[in-house]
Amino acid sequence: MSHQTEIQCSPRRTAVLLVALSLAGATPAARAADGARERANALFQSGRKLYAGGDYSGALDRFQRARALYPSYKLELSIGYTLEALERLPEAAVHFELFLNQASGSASAKLVDRIRAKMQKLQRLLASVAVQCDTPDATVAVDGAPVGRAPLGHRIYLPPGAYRLSVKKAGYIAFSREVSLNPGETARLSVELVPEAPPPVAAMGGQPTADPRPTPIYKTWWFWTAVGAVVAGAAAGGYAATQFGGSDRLPSGDLGTIRLDR
Repeated sequence: MSHQTEIQCSPRRTAVLLVALSLAGATPAARAADGARERANALFQSGRKLYAGGDYSGALDRFQRARALYPSYKLELSIGYTLEALERLPEAAVHFELFLNQASGSASAKLVDRIRAKMQKLQRLLASVAVQCDTPDATVAVDGAPVGRAPLGHRIYLPPGAYRLSVKKAGYIAFSREVSLNPGETARLSVELVPEAPPPVAAMGGQPTADPRPTPIYKTWWFWTAVGAVVAGAAAGGYAATQFGGSDRLPSGDLGTIRLDR
């Protein structure tokens, strides 16, 4: 005589079991990604509250930490607004541009149009440099301060003025050049890094010898091509952070309705 045992589960217990089975089947990478997103969302919500309270430096710290955990176009927007509130307009322009590059098809058309209009104002006040370099991980710097690694996914925004631009990577010939930029101007630069040539070695004894041949120009200088100026409309009288005060601050609701876990 056989006996059968019937096990009944409540709907609540069934749901718990299904979640447990789902987590058990998830890959470690997927679980890690979910955990990073949850931590990033907690940081984002904390930063949003700090922003609402006027603590822009604290909010920026939270948003940047969240972005390091879970890159998202929503965080680019948050960082851009916060940098704008801190009157760090060149940096804000970078993150607004990154938002526009990444948000296509995801963000609302109304929000995208608003950020595009904001960028048009910023571009009339600021100058920018578009650097094209195909050497991976080459460091791009302005006046010695690194601004990113090649290939850059955005332009470098700067107050109008004179700067020294450089691109460096170990094993390649370094180069720097002075550029002078006007309001609303974009310099478009294409850079080709040239590997350093090893020192010639004597046939006997293995001692380096001087190379009597002159060094070709392509081994001593970078190639900067298509250096053009594109004037984006009538330039403003100068670089003034006060142009972006008042009602042009973060519209209520833009950060308040964003969640990274959706």
